[in-house]
Amino acid sequence: FDTRTTNNPNFDYKYESQLVIERMSTLQDYDKMEIEFFDNKIDLAFAVVGSVAQNGGASFEQILNFVVGLTASEYDSILLAWKEKVHHNLIRPTTWIQENMSDETYVT
Repeated sequence: FDTRTTNNPNFDYKYESQLVIERMSTLQDYDKMEIEFFDNKIDLAFAVVGSVAQNGGASFEQILNFVVGLTASEYDSILLAWKEKVHHNLIRPTTWIQENMSDETYVT
């Protein structure tokens, strides 16, 4: 785990921010609803587990095994993402937009 790292992405924040704004301005209402749904991690987890439980014909033990595996993979991915965030000390483009482009108005 400690030996895995990624290369420094060398972001051009102004350019990346413009891409974010462009992408957000072309979203349809359905796309925005999907983003809102997938942003709520608890609702998403219940939807995935509920889908497996209702549609898969899985036993209670199989569902528990699935939940343990899902939780372990999420935990590992969060640790790795946080490690890279700390290693590169970068901010998200949305944060950069809020801090450096707050005087502009955008329609999304």
